[in-house]
Amino acid sequence: MEDYTRYNGRRKPELIDPSTFSVRNYHEADRVYDEWKSLSDRVDELAKQLPADERASYFELIQYPVDACANLTEMYIAAARIQMISYLRSIREPMPMPTRYAGVSTTTQPSAMSTITNCSTASGTT
Repeated sequence: MEDYTRYNGRRKPELIDPSTFSVRNYHEADRVYDEWKSLSDRVDELAKQLPADERASYFELIQYPVDACANLTEMYIAAARIQMISYLRSIREPMPMPTRYAGVSTTTQPSAMSTITNCSTASGTT
């Protein structure tokens, strides 16, 4: 329980999001993931060793909160990694133009300034 309290003391579960732990600096996300995974594995292993009549209360008070927080943290770290991969791909490979704009030339559309100029000349003002 000491580790659980310390890990949740970093950030309350409802305040965790993909930007909470850095996937780029100091291996923070990896370290946090490993800590939660280790705690979750220890809690699950201990649950198997308990007598059957104590498992329900253990699950409710200890195992479920630990597993839920470990799962939540893992989910947001995965989301952060996906965002990082997506960002790196976007700067390395430019996005192709959508097919609905593929045949449209930008020179066929008059610019806003040329439209204003044409209107003012037609009305006799310069």
